[in-house]
Amino acid sequence: MKKGYLLILFALFFFTQTYSQSAKKSPGHDLYDKWESLRAPAISDNGKYVSYEVQPGKGDGKLMILKTENNTTYIVPRGQKAVFADNSRFLACKVIPAAADTRKAKKDKLKEDKMPKDSLVIVSLEKNFQKKSFARVSDFYLPKENANFVAIQFEKDTTKEKTAPADSTKPEKKKESASKKKKKPEGTKLMYYFPETGDSAIFSDVTQVAISKKGTMSGFISQFGDSIDSVRITLFNPLTKKPFIRFSNPGYGKNIVFSEDGTKYAFLFSSDTIKEKTYALYYATDSIIKPYCIVDTQVVSLPMSWSPSENFNMYFSEDGEKLVFGVAPRPVIIPKDTLLEEEKVKLDIWSWNDKQIQPQQLKNLDQEKKRTYLSIFHTSTEK
Repeated sequence: MKKGYLLILFALFFFTQTYSQSAKKSPGHDLYDKWESLRAPAISDNGKYVSYEVQPGKGDGKLMILKTENNTTYIVPRGQKAVFADNSRFLACKVIPAAADTRKAKKDKLKEDKMPKDSLVIVSLEKNFQKKSFARVSDFYLPKENANFVAIQFEKDTTKEKTAPADSTKPEKKKESASKKKKKPEGTKLMYYFPETGDSAIFSDVTQVAISKKGTMSGFISQFGDSIDSVRITLFNPLTKKPFIRFSNPGYGKNIVFSEDGTKYAFLFSSDTIKEKTYALYYATDSIIKPYCIVDTQVVSLPMSWSPSENFNMYFSEDGEKLVFGVAPRPVIIPKDTLLEEEKVKLDIWSWNDKQIQPQQLKNLDQEKKRTYLSIFHTSTEK
């Protein structure tokens, strides 16, 4: 009798094991694409909201926004790079194109301006996760403090104006010279968007935007002009929502930066039209209407033929008393080449007493060309 029970139990155990083994699927390489990983966790300042990305090995991911009080979850498909406002009232994140759309565009060998572009989604956390979307966004910026607005920079507008067919009865117009031809604008559209009120301010031809840490002031550089390139520096006050033009000259501007409290700012300006531009450093405060030059090639404290460098991200000290910037030798103007590429002779020379071997020298060549040396401007003494 006991042997009968044992045989029955053994048969049941053997059958269960055999069935479970036959039901299991053998793992394959396709499983790697389905494995999900958690990335970029973040928590709001008030601790009520948590965000994180869920990314598969292949395909479209998603951004999860969790409300900790009741475990309510809101999903942003393909959301990435989420940023909470410091007041915990809204969250901004990028939404990348669908993986299938990007793959198809690459297979079709579309040009860069025709490729699918990122979008921006702003989620109002205190309004039941209401969202506002913006298409074709290249980047967005929030102040670290007092973040009641989002600065949104868009991609270039690729829509072309439709032109009427040429009239054969009219005489053919002479072709414009290269100097008179209208140049394509370098900048793009910039929008200051206020999520709580829905207000916005829009500006065009913007190449760079900066925001003070405390969110009290913002500014941007606009590059415009048909035959002559010109630059404009505009300040934008988020409290009054009004712009103020502070600088406008023929030339080029770069690297605008603010002090933490937004009362001081600086930028680089060059009036050169050639590729190898020499920049001067301009500075101003909120009490000065027009910025003025503080460092150029004529400053006696710099070595001869040195100037402020565009390859250093300058910044103000925490108290705003020091402006840290980079200097370097002026760019060398390369004369116009009269030789064809196949007529040029190239030779790499290395010496045994060089501090770096030749492959390392070649690898670091671009870095060496952009080498800068730290300099400090004291805002109180202006030295």
